[in-house]
Amino acid sequence: MEAASAPRAGGRLNRPVYSCIRCSDRKVKCDRQNPCGACTKHNVRCEFHPLAPRKPGKRARDEKALRERLKRHEQLLNEQGIDPNEPPTPESLPGSGRTPGHASRPENTTGKTPEQEPRVTGNNLKEAAIDPLAPDSAGSDPIKSITKTQLLQQGGLARFVDNPLWTRVIEEIHDPEEAFDEDCREESEEDSHGYQDNNDLVLGVKSDAKCPHPPPEHIDQLWQTFVENVDPLTKIVHVPTLRPAIRKAMTDTAGVPKSFEALMFAIYSMAVLSLRDGECMTRLGEARKILLSRYISATKVALARANLMGTLSLVVLQALILHIFSIRDTYDPRTVWTLTGVALRIAEGMGLQRDGTSFDLPPFEAEIRRRIWWQLKMHDFRTTELTGLAKAKVLDREGENASQPPININDDQLYPAMTSLPEESNTPTDMVFVGLRSQLSSFAMKLHAKKKEEGIKWNWWDDAASTRDMAEKEAGLKGVEEIFETKYLRYCDPSDPLQFMAMLFARMAMNHGRFLVHHPRRWPSAGTTPESERQLVWGLSVKLLEQSDLVLSSRQLQRFSWHGPYFFPWPAFIHVIDTLRANPLMPEADKTWGLIESIYGSNEHLLSNTRKPIYIVVGNLTLKAYNARSMAIANAGGILPAAPEFITKLHHQRASAKAQKEVRNARKNQTGLNSAQAQTNENMTRTEDEMRSSQGTSEDYMSMQNLNLQQNLLQPNHNMETDPFWFTNGFNNNFMDTSNGFTNNTDYMLASPITSLDDIVTGDHMNWQQWDATLASLNMNICH
Repeated sequence: MEAASAPRAGGRLNRPVYSCIRCSDRKVKCDRQNPCGACTKHNVRCEFHPLAPRKPGKRARDEKALRERLKRHEQLLNEQGIDPNEPPTPESLPGSGRTPGHASRPENTTGKTPEQEPRVTGNNLKEAAIDPLAPDSAGSDPIKSITKTQLLQQGGLARFVDNPLWTRVIEEIHDPEEAFDEDCREESEEDSHGYQDNNDLVLGVKSDAKCPHPPPEHIDQLWQTFVENVDPLTKIVHVPTLRPAIRKAMTDTAGVPKSFEALMFAIYSMAVLSLRDGECMTRLGEARKILLSRYISATKVALARANLMGTLSLVVLQALILHIFSIRDTYDPRTVWTLTGVALRIAEGMGLQRDGTSFDLPPFEAEIRRRIWWQLKMHDFRTTELTGLAKAKVLDREGENASQPPININDDQLYPAMTSLPEESNTPTDMVFVGLRSQLSSFAMKLHAKKKEEGIKWNWWDDAASTRDMAEKEAGLKGVEEIFETKYLRYCDPSDPLQFMAMLFARMAMNHGRFLVHHPRRWPSAGTTPESERQLVWGLSVKLLEQSDLVLSSRQLQRFSWHGPYFFPWPAFIHVIDTLRANPLMPEADKTWGLIESIYGSNEHLLSNTRKPIYIVVGNLTLKAYNARSMAIANAGGILPAAPEFITKLHHQRASAKAQKEVRNARKNQTGLNSAQAQTNENMTRTEDEMRSSQGTSEDYMSMQNLNLQQNLLQPNHNMETDPFWFTNGFNNNFMDTSNGFTNNTDYMLASPITSLDDIVTGDHMNWQQWDATLASLNMNICH
């Protein structure tokens, strides 16, 4: 077969454009000679695929579309009796309104130059999609209207249009600014038409609340703290371009735009979150708890002022994401997950799920959009995991136009006026930590897409996983590990805090993946678990805890420790504690209990956070394991060491919770008995009167039924919390508020931790299915 070649200027042929068929199949480099060196060496026939006909370029396609559109307009003018070749007369000039048969272009009433007009970009057109001379719906081509995917931009706002209805509406708009009117309104919360933004429904605040900025010297301190502690791990904003705006805002906080003000308060919140209490007192003169509460509340107000629920501003989206990061450790996981969904919808409304190159966006803007979208998706993945929901949907992508992962370059290589992105670096940059996380997420998305095409439901751990499935998962993890090593880790310097943090994250990610593949839930009991598997899982669990403790306790990583609690390896921690419970005198017990004590000491949330049930349930499990250790040492005749401080605190919390519950129950029972007796006496009196007067009518039966129902509701053993339709049976003032997903946090702090988890931990093996059910009932399934 003749080699496929491209002609040279002089008419001669170049060497073949593609590799030969044999080299392509063997995936080896071809020198593209005819015959090539490899085929000559092996004495085989060298064949080349014929060169495919060249496809028309984008410019040619756009020019063709423009010619067809012009031809269509000329045809419409001819149908109206207008000669498009006739030179215009003064009466037919735009704005004269003197020639009824002529379509006139509306006057420019915006006062803007053409350069200031909104920019409309799309993957099917180069020219503006909003054309005042476009024909009406009766004379337009519906096929072209419904195939346009567009991104309309104006003044920092972006509206993504991928819908036939909205595409046609945009084409009918004569003033481009009308496309943004709904999101740029500056009126009051409720205007004359009854419009309401309802931001308080999500944020829980009113936009008219007063939230003053800190003094300029504190703004500078908070900004520097954000740049050093938060930005390297998030990359939500571009520091070099944001720095001048922050400097300017320091001198005139009253003149800051609403969207930028929201971002400033979110930066304050994140900066305070990254500091410890002593640092806040030294730098800002107030306690961390007070400052964090103040700035989180101020961020909510600022977001409401910026019309969060209807925004098309990328700056407001950046502020919202930072706000979610600042509350994720304290708010209920389902609340954080729901708020993350709001952020995702706002991002999708601006088209961030599509890569900026498909809209012909400037390189700088396209790259910033990638950073924001991937950070938001990675957070959604973790939040979904902590909420106990399936993560598969989070991994779905938008096809070939999906947003690409951000590239590994330094921030100073990005600037708004750039015409193209630089080559991606092969050494660690400012993006090293975010790049590693994006690489791992990209791998998971591709693997999920592949399995979805094969019709396979993919799960990292599967109770019925075969050896082949495990080997495939191991091979996938090995592939990611090789990418980490060759692209990032081999160049990382452990003396650099950010690069050291990236190294720890990569190791933890790989260990966590392997732990899930070999999780002990795959085996029905400890007796059926092979010793090799048991040792492997134990070693991975201990490594994960050591690495997590290093993130939280290392002085070198202190400025990044704020990031650790949200990514705490709960499954590994639970497995280690359960193993210590089942084998309290195992050889590694003393060393492991020392590690657990260090984790409790460096992660204050494990002791101080009593709002999330997961901390309480795991605390109960820890006490159960420690009590088993104490009993085993006593039975062996050993000397029982003094209880660590964290064990003492856990016991004290549960003793206090028991006392509070007893007082609460006593008050509730007394109130319930009094009201029940009064209600019963009243009902009996009323029933007797009705029976005597009505002499057996149908109302008698209903009255007796109501009496029985009320008496049943007031019985102590009637638990309305277990009846999802309790409200159909009436209610009383004693019904406990379950708006948090559980009745009262202290109910889980049982005074006797030995009996609190008997259904979950039995014998020498944990019932992982029961554990999943328990955590799912608390909206906190951490094992999927």
